[in-house]
Amino acid sequence: MEVATDEPFTPIKQDTKKGKLCYYPYNINWNYGLLPQTWEDPSFANNEVYGAFGDNDPVDVVEIGERRGEIGEILKINPLGALAMIDEGELDWKIVAISLDDPTASLVNDIDDVEKHFPVCVTGHLTNSLLHCSVIIASDC
Repeated sequence: MEVATDEPFTPIKQDTKKGKLCYYPYNINWNYGLLPQTWEDPSFANNEVYGAFGDNDPVDVVEIGERRGEIGEILKINPLGALAMIDEGELDWKIVAISLDDPTASLVNDIDDVEKHFPVCVTGHLTNSLLHCSVIIASDC
């Protein structure tokens, strides 16, 4: 699901690529969302990330808590770290966060705590899954 930033009222709808609906062939074990009122500027070259330009979308959030969120749900989060990804040549930031309402929220305050309490994220599952999502998104879906 994506926010349709090019439509009035920016509805949440199923992502498409080249006119076809996108589906993921596996379960995504985190909540995927965005930071409202943010924007990755497509006219700004970030020299710290290979000079990549923003993807013209809001900043993405990957919430790693235990509970599955609902589509369109608003969560209060604690940001823990950031992952810069290049997707089809565009910079696409992912903020790794945890919901303040999550039972494990008090255990994690930064990315080092994620390594201690959510080792599956650090052993590559989260990063590899995000990269795999990018490959699927970049393909013909």
